[in-house]
Amino acid sequence: VWRSGFTMMADAEKHYPAGMAAQTRIAHRLALAGDAEGAVAALLAARARGYNRLDHLLSEQSYDRIRNSPQFKTLVGDLAREWIERYEQIEAPDQFEYRVMAQAYIVLDDLETAIHKIEAGIEVAGPITEELTDDLADLLRLKRIRESRLPDRP
Repeated sequence: VWRSGFTMMADAEKHYPAGMAAQTRIAHRLALAGDAEGAVAALLAARARGYNRLDHLLSEQSYDRIRNSPQFKTLVGDLAREWIERYEQIEAPDQFEYRVMAQAYIVLDDLETAIHKIEAGIEVAGPITEELTDDLADLLRLKRIRESRLPDRP
């Protein structure tokens, strides 16, 4: 069982089919098959058991086939709001926490607030200042692109 993360997760799925590990593995397989409804149902079952990995849902390629489904978008939005609620309560966020908040605001399409969170993270200083500076440049570029697509106003 302890040979790798894969064997450990497979064993958890086998012995605890209703558990978080099993449900996330099921969601992964259903997403690869393009079954958005089934994948989201499994993710919701995992969420009921504590799963809240917005970062995995955003980065895991296995969800690419269902990423634009309304069910998946709703789940991702709900998790983003949950992350914001939790991280906004931190009195003195560090750079990593500011970056998490920014990521959640990006999910909710609030670029302005995401930019402010990244700027605040840069001001705190720490081990990922360079990455945050790159994030800020990317967000400002995206904001300019979006603004250039807005219709001209009289």
